[in-house]
Amino acid sequence: MARRDALAATIQGEAKQIALRAARLSPPIQDLSAFVALRRPSHETIARFGRAMDGLERDRIRATDRREAAARTIRQTRERMRRREAGRPIPTLADLAALRTERDARLAPVRAQLAGEPGAGNADDLARFEDAMLAVDRAADDLVADAARAAEHGADRQRLDAEEAEEAAAAQDLAAIDARLEEGRIAWHEAWAPAGIEPATPAEMTAWLTEVEARVEDVLALEGRRAEHAHLTARIETARAPLLALSRRAGLSDLDGLDVGLILARAEDRVAALSAAWEATREAQARARAIAEQIARIEVERAEATARQKAWRGEWSTALHGLGLRPEAEPDEAESALEAWRAVPTLLREHDSHLRRITGIRRDMETYRGSVAGLTAMLAPELGPLPASSAMKALQGRLQAATRDETRRQDLARRRADAAQALEAAARAALAAREALAAHGAELPEPGRDPAGLHARLLARRALRTEFAGRRAELARAAEGVSEESLRADLAAATPDAIEASLAQLALDDDDLDQRGKVAFADRDRGERRRSELEGGTGAELAAAQRKAAEAELQATARHWAVLKLASLLLGSAIGRHRAGQQDPLLTRAGALFSGLTGGAFAGLAQEYDEADRPCIVGRRASGETVHVSGLSEGTRDQLYLALRLAHLEDYAARNEPAPFVGDDLFLTFDDARTAHGLEALAAIGGTIQPILFTHHRHVAEIARARLGDAVDVLDL
Repeated sequence: MARRDALAATIQGEAKQIALRAARLSPPIQDLSAFVALRRPSHETIARFGRAMDGLERDRIRATDRREAAARTIRQTRERMRRREAGRPIPTLADLAALRTERDARLAPVRAQLAGEPGAGNADDLARFEDAMLAVDRAADDLVADAARAAEHGADRQRLDAEEAEEAAAAQDLAAIDARLEEGRIAWHEAWAPAGIEPATPAEMTAWLTEVEARVEDVLALEGRRAEHAHLTARIETARAPLLALSRRAGLSDLDGLDVGLILARAEDRVAALSAAWEATREAQARARAIAEQIARIEVERAEATARQKAWRGEWSTALHGLGLRPEAEPDEAESALEAWRAVPTLLREHDSHLRRITGIRRDMETYRGSVAGLTAMLAPELGPLPASSAMKALQGRLQAATRDETRRQDLARRRADAAQALEAAARAALAAREALAAHGAELPEPGRDPAGLHARLLARRALRTEFAGRRAELARAAEGVSEESLRADLAAATPDAIEASLAQLALDDDDLDQRGKVAFADRDRGERRRSELEGGTGAELAAAQRKAAEAELQATARHWAVLKLASLLLGSAIGRHRAGQQDPLLTRAGALFSGLTGGAFAGLAQEYDEADRPCIVGRRASGETVHVSGLSEGTRDQLYLALRLAHLEDYAARNEPAPFVGDDLFLTFDDARTAHGLEALAAIGGTIQPILFTHHRHVAEIARARLGDAVDVLDL
């Protein structure tokens, strides 16, 4: 029954705790006991969904970038073709072939007329043939004159077809990825449908499921205790009928509605009372028998004693006469008389001693009262009516208070003397400082004699010197062995605007050279075909000369392109070194924290510039590869934002009063490895800032104790 009552209290408390913890779940669970029997995804399923959704999101970003890049290239190509077609139409080989076909068709009547065939053509056919010849010649001349434009236009048209195909493929891939994403979201919600849960993201549901499993374990444990409580209750109830029967036999009634424990207590009390009465009865009977036997024995002994008493009485009367006692005196009286006579000398001696002591004590008391009366009359007359002991206690209290006051007075006097000496020394030091300041100020010109302004300027100068030394050391580290004079000369010779303008011009020249190279290649290919057609004819020498001229022009163009390309690379490297040397120390510190948070997966952070030349932060791996923020996973982005926040707080604490950093479940989306790295990063800033982390996940505290040991204080609230 004690175990049952303890279980009932435990069950009630645990049920309240489970209800409170379940109320904090998001998404919520209406009935946690019913939820235990429902089918729900496992941690592996959630992780698989998370990996699949993250992969699809990355594929979607890449497909979107691919489609946008293709659309941007298509717009550029169409704009070039539009500008190229703004003048007269561009002739093509197809137009020339059509004119030649028309010329050949008009040649047949003329040839028949020359051969004298009946019904042959007339003079009009000859005129039409000549017109066709002139049209073919003009088209050929236009094609030769606009060969470069035609080649560029043809190349752009082929490029446009390829780019449109690329855009269509990217759009198709993006649509497929969107469809897969939608299917994934539907499957994700369907996976939680049997449990009646509207799920959040897989990362959030991982932490949620961990918390729910802990609550489910609590519910199962609670159900086990309830089952044990029900079993104990059933076992206790089986004793009700026997206990009621026993109670009725013991003379108890009206116990049917009571608890089994109360029935048992009443029955035990009744049985104990009956047992005591039965034992008392047995003892009384035994005592009666023993007393009867003892009475008989005593009667016999009494008769014997009466006979002996008569004989003793005669002898006793004779002995009492010698003591001066009555003949009927008892032995006690005789013993007392003997003891009295033996104790008389000792008592007389003790009486004299006590009398002397009492006299001395009274004399000492009178002396003490007189001393106390004199002392109180001298020190505290108001204590005169009190007894001597009370007056002396009051004087003792006043003496102790006076002693404490005297000690305090002496200490205050000593401290006042020390303060006076310190004040005098400070006055002398202040006077000396004023004299020294006046002497220094006399050497300064009139505008600079203000001490407060001079002190502020000196502090500013010291700060500037410190900053200048730091900047020079940072410049020496970033210069990679190049002297400061060389850097100053290069900086004076080239401004950032000029460098950016040169880079832009080199990029345009690079595109122009690339287009001209393509045109030259097309011209070469067309010239080779033309050479094959004209070899052996009268224009072979002219074609060979044109080829040589084209080869020479191609070599000169290629050389010029190589020079410009090399200059572009050199300027890009110089700008990269300059930007790396100017990197913000805050970004460097954030990179170190980011490396620790990711467990070395990233070596740090770097700064790059996008197509619009706007600075952006990228993660730098140990291999030197950079990853943009959009390419990071959700957990890695959270680690990046935490590293930036901690670096900013450290920088702020270095210039201002440090403030504590308080985080509430920072590592909700982190796994155990990332949580451990995050705790180590928080401990790394503990020398400057006090990090405080709140969490309701027990495993976070366990990881902190395992990783940090005595460097962390874990407080259970």
